Amino acid sequence: LACSLDAYAAGKINRYSGLSAEYSRSLHRYAATELDAAYYNPAGLVFGRDGFGLKVLNQSTVLKSRFTITDTEALELVGHDGELKYNPEEIAYDVVIPSPMMMASYKTGDFAFHLTTGILAGGVIALEGNHPILLENTQYVLDNINAIVEEQTGAQNFYKDVDFDNSELAAGTYYGGLMMGASYKAADWISVALSGKVIYAWGKIGLKTDFQVEHVDFGWGDAADGTEMIEVQADQTGFGFSGLASVHLRPLDDLDIAFKYETITKIEMTTTPSIDTAGIITGEPTRSDIPAQFTTGVNYRILPELSVQLSFAWFFNSQAEIGELLGYDPSSELKDGWETGVGVEYQLNEDMLLSAGYLHLRSGYRQET
Repeated sequence: LACSLDAYAAGKINRYSGLSAEYSRSLHRYAATELDAAYYNPAGLVFGRDGFGLKVLNQSTVLKSRFTITDTEALELVGHDGELKYNPEEIAYDVVIPSPMMMASYKTGDFAFHLTTGILAGGVIALEGNHPILLENTQYVLDNINAIVEEQTGAQNFYKDVDFDNSELAAGTYYGGLMMGASYKAADWISVALSGKVIYAWGKIGLKTDFQVEHVDFGWGDAADGTEMIEVQADQTGFGFSGLASVHLRPLDDLDIAFKYETITKIEMTTTPSIDTAGIITGEPTRSDIPAQFTTGVNYRILPELSVQLSFAWFFNSQAEIGELLGYDPSSELKDGWETGVGVEYQLNEDMLLSAGYLHLRSGYRQET
């Protein structure tokens, strides 16, 4: 019935989605030494330019999501109108226009200091109709309605099914972050960096849907109190922090190799409703973690004008908790994920750089329905 952005919308795993222009160009920045190394590879800053550097950017994202039900029993469920309750497949487009970031660094001698701030993750989603995502919360809503009836009349399991119609769901969550740290070149060929990151999350959930309930004896109809619609409007806030350690190696003048580890970001999210006609938001804090991750990157300059990049990342999703929202918590279904890829860059002239990249991602989440 409701989603928490990257969470339910795109595999229910939170990801850092803030990207630099250089990343968008090649998809591989884990061995960067330019200004965006302040975000992707802090240890690499001591191999970059001297003095102060500042990068300000804004990112706009369009995400196409495909939701599919593979459970054959769910595909055969029939609602109050005799039609199938759920569409087997839905496609949703999510758009985030304002997503600003700022990266700053200062290098002097063997030391470099860095700061990154802005919208590091999050997005928005809008769903409507008989969407597969409603299936995950049907039993929770039914149990909630039956609990209200039992409290008022003493009757147990008064209804055996619920059907949604004309559903509209809109949700948006943003993860604002501040990352700071320092890098040190221990020798001509190696550097290390330590950083800390603070995350503040905020967002909104809006749900409106008509519904019918099925009585154990009398069939489909309105709820006993005459209610025909569920409406929820709520705000979400959360806070967390993580630590980062990175190492950059330059064994050859034309070869850069980097490693970075970031601890899990444990975020306690609180949902506060302003409208909740069905009383289905408890207000209890829930976890919405950003998993720990390990990344490694290689940049090899084959020719003065030609370079090749390789990257690999491992996401420790199984250590994270996603948290329950409206009765559904997929944390136990999370598996570790990974990504890998290759990119190339060619300096055509002083004013033009050509690049291309390929990245393959395994999110680590599979939903049975």
